[in-house]
Amino acid sequence: MTIDIITLTAKQYAALSAEQLDKVRAAQLKKDGYKAALEEEKRKKKYALVRAGIFRSCVYEKLCAALTAEYEEKTAAVRQGLLFYLQYAAKPETSGGTSAEYADYSLSATDRVQAVKNYYHAKYTNASERFDAFKKDTTAPTYLGEYYSATYDYFAQGN
Repeated sequence: MTIDIITLTAKQYAALSAEQLDKVRAAQLKKDGYKAALEEEKRKKKYALVRAGIFRSCVYEKLCAALTAEYEEKTAAVRQGLLFYLQYAAKPETSGGTSAEYADYSLSATDRVQAVKNYYHAKYTNASERFDAFKKDTTAPTYLGEYYSATYDYFAQGN
């Protein structure tokens, strides 16, 4: 698949998360669908004009220009939506926190909680050590968001 909905360097693509790459792919597929629909519509218009005997007039060029403008409009909307998403999508912390091994920003909120619990249970066998390590973790509040306090309580209870 050739991705031409947006132009990014290889380094920029490498920095995208799996979720962001899925969004880029989905936007590209949508654009490709619009392109196929445009070509099909142009083909239908051409044969309708040929059957009517007026294909050689400027009608076909005007129809193609209108269809192409509509395609460009739809593609621009998809591109803008994708760029907006990529600009504001959750990105891993770059400063102020640990580089937590459990941090996978493509997971849902409940899966993130489970990933954090699994990580601390695997790394620390003692409940108090687990809780102390979790309290010192500066990535967890950002990573878990509104679920941080519930996870904090979970570890505070000795789980």
